[in-house]
Amino acid sequence: MNAKFTKLDKLLLAGVETFGDVESGGPPEMWEVLRSNYLEAPDRINDPVSYGIDTYTKEMQSKGKWFYMAAFQVSSFENLPMQMSAKLLPENEYAVFEYKGAISPKLGNLFQSIYKEWLPQSGYVQAGPYDLERYDQRFLGPQNPDSILEILIPVVKEK
Repeated sequence: MNAKFTKLDKLLLAGVETFGDVESGGPPEMWEVLRSNYLEAPDRINDPVSYGIDTYTKEMQSKGKWFYMAAFQVSSFENLPMQMSAKLLPENEYAVFEYKGAISPKLGNLFQSIYKEWLPQSGYVQAGPYDLERYDQRFLGPQNPDSILEILIPVVKEK
């Protein structure tokens, strides 16, 4: 498993968020809510790129639950509709992994491999309790076997 590395400036992300797990259907539902209600939100930039943000809490280890946000980048939080959530992610270096295929258990397997195999052997540690899925023009839909998305893990060199 090979990682590329990139440095991103701070990201202002706005979207819709849920707390749950894969079985509850939370992440796919958040994309439907975002697409159906908020694509015209003000101050959106970097279109057509969108992000899935996994924010990990203590419940991730004990109950397999985390916060998931379907989001896009904005230039400001000032004009967001009240129903939207906002996250400010700091400038960071990211390990980037490419995933090709339909969204399926294979995507979950890639996350498992990153955290259980690649990260412990990489010389890096996770720099924050989150990771990103980045969707751009290469993402052709959740069931399309030719879809490509990126997983970004915030990292710093291990001391």
